[in-house]
Amino acid sequence: MTSVFTNIKIPTHGIPYNAIASNGSLAIMVGTSMMASTTDGINWASTGPSSSNTWNYICYNGSIFCAIAGFNLTNHVAVSSNGASWTVSSLPTNGWENIAWNGSLFCVTDGQLYRTPTSTNGISWNNNLPELNQLNTTILGVVGSTFIVFGPSQYFTSTNGVTWTPTTSTSLPALNWSSCAYNSSTLIVVSNAQISNIAYSTSNATTWNKVTLPATLQWSNIIWSNNTFIVTDTTSIVATSSNGTTWSIYSALVPWNNYNMSMANINNGLVMMSSSSVELISLGTGIQSVFQSLSASSVTSNGGAFAALSPNNVVTSSKDGITWTNVSVGPTLISMTANGSLFGAISSTIISTSLDAIHWQYHPTPGSLWSYIYSTSGSMIGSGCGSIQAKVFLVASSTMAVTTSNGIVWSSPGSAYTVNPTSAAWNGCVFAICSTIGSALSWSGQYWTHTTFKGTSMTWGSSIFVGINSSISTNTISYSLDGFNWNTTILPTSSYWNAITYNGSLFAVIDNSNNLAISTNGTTWELKNLTYSASWNSIVGNAKSFVAVSNSLTALIQTSY
Repeated sequence: MTSVFTNIKIPTHGIPYNAIASNGSLAIMVGTSMMASTTDGINWASTGPSSSNTWNYICYNGSIFCAIAGFNLTNHVAVSSNGASWTVSSLPTNGWENIAWNGSLFCVTDGQLYRTPTSTNGISWNNNLPELNQLNTTILGVVGSTFIVFGPSQYFTSTNGVTWTPTTSTSLPALNWSSCAYNSSTLIVVSNAQISNIAYSTSNATTWNKVTLPATLQWSNIIWSNNTFIVTDTTSIVATSSNGTTWSIYSALVPWNNYNMSMANINNGLVMMSSSSVELISLGTGIQSVFQSLSASSVTSNGGAFAALSPNNVVTSSKDGITWTNVSVGPTLISMTANGSLFGAISSTIISTSLDAIHWQYHPTPGSLWSYIYSTSGSMIGSGCGSIQAKVFLVASSTMAVTTSNGIVWSSPGSAYTVNPTSAAWNGCVFAICSTIGSALSWSGQYWTHTTFKGTSMTWGSSIFVGINSSISTNTISYSLDGFNWNTTILPTSSYWNAITYNGSLFAVIDNSNNLAISTNGTTWELKNLTYSASWNSIVGNAKSFVAVSNSLTALIQTSY
């Protein structure tokens, strides 16, 4: 299993790193006195010329990498075709702010458009002197074959790096722009001025439009990658768009907490670097989690949609885990589940069923004081599996349980048990219910046998029951092949682990803070850290993602693509 965000160990003696460039199969970071290269985004090696420089910027032109020493340090420039052998040359002077390639020329800017040297090979440079003296013109990009430099109130374009045309556009806000990206038809420029607006142009920077991002943040960097514009802020937030006008906002698992964020494509996906850390993002949008201010006590999924129990008798549903729809229901619902066809929820005396979690029907039950509902969702397996049919609801109280497939026709209550269940699981043959005082098993949902496991949440997947106990802080988790005989294994860290689920390929367990542990087999676990902390009440998964809910936040957590 490959997680979306992966923390990478990089050579520490190059820190702080300043910029990164890639040719698609080789990426090179430049930093203090050295460079680092990678072919997979995971394994990094020190590289660069022998001369000691603080390398600030790097660019790839289709055949060679060209790195420059920036600011007022030196005038050195280094070029390489393979990232291993480097040729060092000199720029006309020092104090450089950026470098770009327009298809025929490298161009370097000094942050005020006084000098803009150009070169066809990165070694021999023409000392162009436009002498425009425009301060804070540090953002250099390319639109087609035209260089473009953004200042606070104007932008400047040039095809040769010698003659620059200033433009003042009333449709382009006067801001300190921080980054730009172009995808052959749309140019987007972003600002780290704590705003929600970005600007885009589909007319080669002649006219501009403003679009509002989903959040007001310091948007510091943008790249076009895998047919997607990806924008990062200065902490841990990512926004994506395929067209520059419609945007989604996400949160990475691992905050980067640095203004100096840069991105580049590599074989395995997208490399994101700050001055002291690197993350490899798997192919796809490279998004890990979406956080929203939405309160819920539990969440379930029918495989295609999510539904959550929110306060004040509200059911909140979503097809994608991002956009949610609220609907008020009549009874005070306590617990909710889904069996693949129907959503089911209970109050103390009523069961509510729905095909879409929006339109609900209410049915009486053959009892009262119900506390938990669970559903099966697959076919029976094995030869001694009793009479339970696929896709039934198990409704439980502190002393007994009954089953129904539609909320109308019910089984007769069976033997009593002394378990007040808080969770249940079904392995295709056996029901298991659990609480902190014990657990019980049943082949029919009527006749129960007590077992020794004590816990608050359990699930079944990959031929194994897995259960946790949120009432204690622990680094252990329990598992059983048959529901009777239980063993424990180690979690990556001690915590109050609140909820567990299985999405068909991955187990996920979440705690009362920002820890998420995932496993393919229920016994070997990998730790992930969510950006935001919450006392997570419940978690559920479908084929590609998990949704976790708390009293303050809802998180969509995507683990693979």
